[in-house]
Amino acid sequence: MSLWKYVFGGLGFLVLLVAFLVWFIFVRDREKEDSTWPTLKELKKIRGW
Repeated sequence: MSLWKYVFGGLGFLVLLVAFLVWFIFVRDREKEDSTWPTLKELKKIRGW
């Protein structure tokens, strides 16, 4: 059934998204002392939020 393909495709996408978020947070936590990444507050200033 093509329905299962969509279901598992969506689940796979969600798993990849969660894994990316976890990796991103992990990297940010490790590089906090000398971080070249802009923080959320700095991003908000740049974007004018």
